[in-house]
Amino acid sequence: MSPAEPFHRKTMQESNFQRRARLRSNLPKLHLFSILGGALLLAPVLVPFFQDYGLSLSEILWLQACFGLAVAALEVPSGYFSDTVGRKPALVIGSFGLTIGFGFFAIAEGFWTLLVGELVLAIGWSFISGTSSALLYDTLAELGEEECFAGIFGRQRSYANFAEALASIIGAAIAVLSIRLPALVQIGVYAFAIPLALSLVEPARKRFSSPAGPAAGIRQIASEALALRGEVRVLIVLSAIIATSSLTMAWLSQPWLRAAEVPLVAFGVIWAGLRITVGVSALFASQLEARIGFNRSVAVVIAVLIGGFALCAWQQAPWLIPALASFSFVRGISMVLFSEAINRRTGSDRRATVLSIESLLCRLLFAPLAPLVGWTADAYSLSTAITLSGALFATGTIFVYRRLGVPAKHPTLTELATTP
Repeated sequence: MSPAEPFHRKTMQESNFQRRARLRSNLPKLHLFSILGGALLLAPVLVPFFQDYGLSLSEILWLQACFGLAVAALEVPSGYFSDTVGRKPALVIGSFGLTIGFGFFAIAEGFWTLLVGELVLAIGWSFISGTSSALLYDTLAELGEEECFAGIFGRQRSYANFAEALASIIGAAIAVLSIRLPALVQIGVYAFAIPLALSLVEPARKRFSSPAGPAAGIRQIASEALALRGEVRVLIVLSAIIATSSLTMAWLSQPWLRAAEVPLVAFGVIWAGLRITVGVSALFASQLEARIGFNRSVAVVIAVLIGGFALCAWQQAPWLIPALASFSFVRGISMVLFSEAINRRTGSDRRATVLSIESLLCRLLFAPLAPLVGWTADAYSLSTAITLSGALFATGTIFVYRRLGVPAKHPTLTELATTP
């Protein structure tokens, strides 16, 4: 052994130690990034905010349909960008998009300015969607701690929803002073996410590349996720339907509260309670799966979802406000269950793209449904709109759930693609 060899080995060990320390710093940073993303001051009064511009519920949901279509168009390309260029650049672009989007909300003059804001927000959301989860999983994979993903991701989502709960109370309180004030404050919140995203460390991972170009690469990943792998396809479709159902009811919850004659100042407290429910549910999702298994956990989610639609359609009254919490329970549990299941079955070189396909499907489902539900509420009644939504989602979830099967060992999509 040469005299220089011990020194070289020590230097290599220190370098590896420093790399792991820098990687581990991603965990609290991603928690904080998630907290900032969840701190939606405008969320508890978003429908009244739009109505202040003279928009009907139908027009509001048309805005959301346009947002959904924009996200749908950008979702998979942005995920592919994350897989090929990097997680960190995608999160930086996403942070800029959210900041600028709420800037348009703050200076809006009517439907068309709000639409521009929604489209810019769609850019921001599409670049963040899937990438933050993929970055967390890749970080843990390089650290050799993938098995911790479900618990850490559950805590991360809990922090985000607890932040939204606090932000809801603050947002509703300042909205009493001015309905547009929460949008102004929101700009500063998301602006802080930009330097935070720049400070993240890119994990070492295999990067996807397609010699035929990006379009061919996206088609290849989509084919593997939706055609070659039956179980991944079922997970993506079922997750998208459940996510769309909770998203639909989230937009109907504020009209529901108004129909129940709940004062605007109480919206923040109620919305905070719903966000806390999401956070607590996400926190215990991994324990629920460990106790009763994945399939039974999903069955519980579907049963609660159907019951929530039934109760909310039956009557709008203050004593039934807890029924809204059923959708928060569904959102908290399902986001952890499905994110962990899909991440575990997907290679690091295409993880963000596959997660983006899931979000894409959710937006494609929501885009035509939102105007239909809004028109039904305006033309008939809110109860009719909720009944229609519940019937569609109950049918869809039960149909897809019957095709769900989770074997004990799962090759990733990368392994599947390279196996003869």
